Amino acid sequence: MTSSPLGFGIAVSGLPNGWPHASGPVHTTIPWSIVDEIFDPTGDWWFRETPGGLTIRFRDEGEFRVESTPAPKATVVRGPADERSLALSFSLAVLPLTLPLFGMEPFHGAALGLHGGSALLVTGPPEAGKSTTAAALRAVGLEFLADDACAIDPDGRLWPGPPLLSARSVRAGDERFATYDGKSVVAIEDLDATPRHVQAMVVLQPGDDVPLTVRRVTGAEAIASVLGQVRSPWILPDRRRDPQFHAAAEVARHDVGLVTYEKGRHAPDEVAATIREWATRSG
Repeated sequence: MTSSPLGFGIAVSGLPNGWPHASGPVHTTIPWSIVDEIFDPTGDWWFRETPGGLTIRFRDEGEFRVESTPAPKATVVRGPADERSLALSFSLAVLPLTLPLFGMEPFHGAALGLHGGSALLVTGPPEAGKSTTAAALRAVGLEFLADDACAIDPDGRLWPGPPLLSARSVRAGDERFATYDGKSVVAIEDLDATPRHVQAMVVLQPGDDVPLTVRRVTGAEAIASVLGQVRSPWILPDRRRDPQFHAAAEVARHDVGLVTYEKGRHAPDEVAATIREWATRSG
């Protein structure tokens, strides 16, 4: 079994050869296997909570069954997809949804490393520009920590995600590892998956005819702003209610900023520079 994390402090053994892993502490190890069962190709996609686990089905890929008790494991019924595609879907789509099974709350956004070893979370609603802004921040030297899902533990720490970055285009120096959901996937080399203190979180709020600003919020407004970025709250809701609020409150104890900007008028590097300056002053 591997002792290095695939992501979120979770090591997954049995993935295809050459699968990227990060370096850092592991709190859970999950054996991965493909079971010999017939896959039903009808229907679309669905999820179902099971005793001690969660089952997720994608019509064009397969059925993923993840359990945390009595012993962690992931079994997959293969559909139309091959083993490598199933592993990619598991890493990028399934594992983030199952984080509450392993004591972490997922928030929708990217995470980057700040100087001093802390983390900056970049969140916002769909099409707010999270990936574009995160890419611009990475381009000016911030360390990649997570893409699309930020895992927060009960102490309010970020556990970096898989060393896989989905992007619409590959920048110079990056090498395409795979393609997923119409995007290129880049394997990030030498990702340090040690959990990080969250120094700041921004919520992107693009609009029309608005200035480029970051407004710091506190108290109940900060908690509400963080809770608004919870990823797929309808999955495992009963299990998550209290841990979700606790994780949000821990993040909100630090700096939370609402970022307004206008797409097309404010370039991604301008937005990134404003966020970086604000985050550098925080903490």
